[in-house]
Amino acid sequence: MWSALASHRALLLYAERMSGLWIAALLVPAALNEPELAPEPVTAAPVARADSEAALSASDAACDEPSCHPRDWHAGLNLRTDFGTHPLRLDGGVRFDRFDVILVVDPMIWLDGQNDTDLLLDVQVGAGWSGFVGWRGSSIGIADGRQWQQKSLLGLAGRLPSLLSGHLRAQWGLELAVLWVKHGGGLESDTISFESPRHYLDNVNFGMFVRFEYASAF
Repeated sequence: MWSALASHRALLLYAERMSGLWIAALLVPAALNEPELAPEPVTAAPVARADSEAALSASDAACDEPSCHPRDWHAGLNLRTDFGTHPLRLDGGVRFDRFDVILVVDPMIWLDGQNDTDLLLDVQVGAGWSGFVGWRGSSIGIADGRQWQQKSLLGLAGRLPSLLSGHLRAQWGLELAVLWVKHGGGLESDTISFESPRHYLDNVNFGMFVRFEYASAF
């Protein structure tokens, strides 16, 4: 009897072990064949193109002054401190990008018969500053007619604060004028000489000017 019970218990243990092995055999292939989860796609952050375009348009709209445009024309008064020309003259010009062509005329010829006309090329060098070169033709009434004087111009100018959205603006500058030749009026032609300082110092003249003008883009 005890041997029969032992045999029955051994059969139960064997059956339990075999059932566990079969269940494991069925579950392992299923686990191995289970599909892996696909990785989620990584999307790049959207480019803020609209924001950049809006920022560019805002920066363009922030400056509507004539000086911010590629071209403008301007005209106004030219006030001077030197004695080589009249203290009040008129000027006007046209600017293309960094280059400004300026013509200065003398409306005060009726006072003493002297007339000065300047032709300038002003080049912007940044931060409101510019350098210019030019030529001045002067005529002076004398007893036997008119004497003509030819001068070269070299100077530096800086912008002053503007008004009315940049349409009314001002410029301050320093100018060096050198008299090279005098001719006409029944007199012999006279050219500058560098033999000694006393020969050319009277032909060199420094001056300061302030320009007030109205400007508009085109």
